[in-house]
Order: sequence, then C-alpha cells, then structure tokens
Amino acid sequence: MKILTNVHHRVLAGINQVVSSFASYTQRQSSPVELVGVVLESDSRISSKNSKKSSIPCITLRTPQPDFSDLLARSESLEDFAEGFRPIIEMYMDVIRTSRPDVVLLNGTYYLPWCLMTAAAASKTPMILHYHGSITKETEYWRESERRELMRSMERSFLRPGMRYIFPSAHAKQVVEEDVHGTPLPDSIIIPNPIPKQFFKATSVKSKKNVGVVSRWAQIKNIDFVKKFAKLNARRGAPLIISAITDLANSAPIRQELEGLVKFLRPRTNERLAEFYARMAIVLCPSHFETYGNVAQESVATGTPALVNRNMGVAEIFQRIGLDRLVVDFASTATIHDTVEDVAKQAISNEERRNLENEAGAEAIHKRLMSYFTSR
Repeated sequence: MKILTNVHHRVLAGINQVVSSFASYTQRQSSPVELVGVVLESDSRISSKNSKKSSIPCITLRTPQPDFSDLLARSESLEDFAEGFRPIIEMYMDVIRTSRPDVVLLNGTYYLPWCLMTAAAASKTPMILHYHGSITKETEYWRESERRELMRSMERSFLRPGMRYIFPSAHAKQVVEEDVHGTPLPDSIIIPNPIPKQFFKATSVKSKKNVGVVSRWAQIKNIDFVKKFAKLNARRGAPLIISAITDLANSAPIRQELEGLVKFLRPRTNERLAEFYARMAIVLCPSHFETYGNVAQESVATGTPALVNRNMGVAEIFQRIGLDRLVVDFASTATIHDTVEDVAKQAISNEERRNLENEAGAEAIHKRLMSYFTSR
C-alpha cells in the first residue's frame, strides 16, 4: 500500500513527530506500507526533488505561497480560497497523478492539508484524515466573526463521503463531532499519538526549581497563563526557574515583556528535548484545548511529571494509567504555583512509565496504525 501524506520540517510540531516516527517504523519492518511525504516550501522556483530533511522519503515542492492573512481578508468563501491556492492545489494534483498513491493521508485541518484534500478529491483518491488539531478551536479567539466562520467552513469541508478519520483521543472526537460538524463521524478510530523510545531512555538529572514549558506561542496554548505564572513567580521572589521552548523564542515583544522572567530556548530534536524534560522538576501544559498533547506524555516518559488541563486528550491516558493527580484546572495561577513543588516531589514511578509505554509507546501505536492502514 502506497500512502502519500503532507509533512513539514518544523521541529516543534506534533504532526511531524507522529509522521516521522511512523515512517521510521515502516522502514525498519518488512512493511506492506510505503509512506511518501509531500513538502511545500516557499521558493521562487517551482521544482520537486527528494528531501533529506526527514526520515520519510519526500517530494519537495517549491512555489511562492500566497500571504494567508491577505487572502483571508479578501476571501468571502472557500471558493475564493481555492482560487488563491490554485497553484498549490494543481501541484498537489500533479504529485498524485505521478506517484499514484492508494490513499492520501491528510495530517491536520489547516490550509495545506485542505489544499491536498481538494487535489485528492479531484483525483478521486481515497483519503484518511488524521486529526492533529481543530482549526475551529484554534481560531475561536479571533475577533472577526466572518474570518472565524470561514475557518470553520474550511474544517467542515473535511466531512466528505468516504473519508476515514483517525482521532488521537475520545475528547478530540467528541469536540469535532459536537462543536464542528454537529454529527457523528462513523468511519473513525481512536489511536493515541506515539512516544518515541528516546524519551523512555532519558536519565533524570532534575533540579527541584526547574519548570518547563514546551509549546507554540498561540492563544489556544493558554500563553496568558504562562505570562501570569512567570510574573507571579517574580513577585514571590523567583523560587522557580522557568524555561520555555517555543517557536517564537526570538520575538522581541515577548522577550521584552518577560525579560528576566522566562528563559526562552529554541526548538530541538527528540534527543535534546528528552534531556530538557529530564532536567525539569515539572512541566506545565495549560492549553485551553488539545486534540492530544505530545509534550505532556513525553515529559512523563522521562520521569518528569507534567500538569495537563482537563481539555487535553492526553488526560485520558493519564487517568487510565493512574496519573489522575496530573490532570488539573489552570484557572488559578496562584494555586498552580503553590502546588508545583508538591507535585514535583511525587516522582513518576517506573511502573507508571511502563504503563505509559504500554498505552502510547511508539511500538504499540505503530502496530495499531499499521493494522488500520492495511485492514482495507
């Protein structure tokens, strides 16, 4: 079976983590699955070639991308969007025609997977949507209602006859069915995101003062909590050292606002990320909503507790393996600050780490994905 899927090379990205991890698995096995990625990069030239930046063989397409904000401002419908992204859609169609996949695996619900879906639909190629985030939830903080509705329309257009769906959690499935589509998605399955082995191999070198945050700097990630937490920590004499790995580490306004309060670090590979978790006393994951939440389970895999919000899919795994104490309410910054030290003292046991690996370890999840892809 040949699967074509959209990938990108950002290090701080749960989607890339899942796809690359599964790709490595298929290459190690006598696999009936051939996974091929398609990567879109902005460039003045239009060409394609194999990429060496990923564990998955990739076709790299280079073309100028339209300014998304500008296109959003002047679009009144998805048809306007399709016209604005026409060159990208046509390039995707060319790739589908030449590579002839058995199925197109769509990762996420933003505009590039939407373009790939549009191309696959035109080519009448079967599709599977792997939900890694809800664009409706991501944009619900936008002020302009017309733009929010356009994004909701984009996500709703992924509801198509014959589409199959993979959700990382029951929570994600429920939110998408109830808040986005308003209808059940019968041809769907729940498979958690995998945890690469590197995280379970990490050696703990904790400092009781270290608090970590690993996140995109976006409203849905509850960055306001991080700001309030850092400022409260300063008012209390800075008993905690806060480090944040984020894709906006060099953003001047953020650095100025939190100068001396948060140490910003650049995104890093799995090996170095595992080392980061292992040095933390605790990791905070306050997101308003996550279809899953890779950071939290990666941290726990290294032996470092991670506090997660109740609206995160990974909370289901934590509750299933007896880590209910890590599922909290982030409404009160002071309460979280007060409890950090106590939670950090309750070390993640080896038994809890083994239970987590049985539930969401890469080997277990990849076997489930392989079974799903080859079952039809």
